[in-house]
Amino acid sequence: FMVGDMHSVFPQLLPRTQMAPRFLNNLLAAVSAEYISFGALGVSIFFLMTGFLTVYGLNQQVGKSFGSFVLQKIVRIYPVYIVGTLFLFVTSHLYTMWAGTTMTYGIYEFLIQMSLFRDWLWIPSVDGLGWTLEVQIKMYLVFFFLHKFKILENPLYLCLIAGVGALFNMATYSYMDIFISIHHNLYVAMYVITFSIVFIIFALFGVVLCQFYQGNWSKRESLAAVVSIAICFHLALNHSVLKGLMTEYSYFFGALLFVILLLLQDRLLSCHGPLMAAISFFSRISFSVYVVHGLSGYYLLSILDAMGVNPYLSLLLTFCATLAVSYLLYLLVERPTAKLASSIG
Repeated sequence: FMVGDMHSVFPQLLPRTQMAPRFLNNLLAAVSAEYISFGALGVSIFFLMTGFLTVYGLNQQVGKSFGSFVLQKIVRIYPVYIVGTLFLFVTSHLYTMWAGTTMTYGIYEFLIQMSLFRDWLWIPSVDGLGWTLEVQIKMYLVFFFLHKFKILENPLYLCLIAGVGALFNMATYSYMDIFISIHHNLYVAMYVITFSIVFIIFALFGVVLCQFYQGNWSKRESLAAVVSIAICFHLALNHSVLKGLMTEYSYFFGALLFVILLLLQDRLLSCHGPLMAAISFFSRISFSVYVVHGLSGYYLLSILDAMGVNPYLSLLLTFCATLAVSYLLYLLVERPTAKLASSIG
């Protein structure tokens, strides 16, 4: 996510200072525009991990009640995200004071953002990142009930679920204008549902990889499921509000990268010394980095740029500052709440 965020700021920052290799900046911009969005690449891996790890955990905890499952996810997600959003509120306030402007969003919008029900209330996103957690919560609920009814154990049933999702988007796509004319709340509900279906179908790739990794499905079953889900993802995406707004290349490339990392995990985990220490460190603080890196990182980059700081040094300082804040958030909030969440159920 940090790579994706820096890529979005990098092309804006460097041309103003005229200190970047022009060919590199142009290459990154061309690749991102035509084929791969690095932000979407990070999001794709995030959703794949959600599908993989959710099913992996459910397979290991047979008989887990719905109440304990929901409570575990609440304890795992909300404390870190609430504190991270409060940090964003403070940095937004400080930045607007420094810039001599007024904050775009007030405390109400920030509180709605913390609830992770912002999409249902049709409130603009404060951080531009929380939508992924909003979709993730829906994934947790869908995957829990699919697991409860043994649907995730059968590749045919899983493909049928993906097909139902794609058909729903195809059936409703042409009527979105009618929905908004009937009632605004109906349009919002259909928007959120069809939007979420696209990413839930994509996360099913992670489910397939998990079942194959655990030896529950054969290569033939897994490959057939991957092909079927890819077709359903394509249909759902192109019959949703996301049509034309995101590229499939980024998500399919993210899936390929995820498979490669999965195949290399044994080799990576067998590493020792500084490399393994770095992998362990970044894996521990990854959620905290995700929560705090967005607008706060952009604010710091903008301030350093206005001060005439070398852009490469600005990126380094922002990177280090993000890591420092993320590590504090991990120590003070994420680590204790993660331990509490693991003890539930």
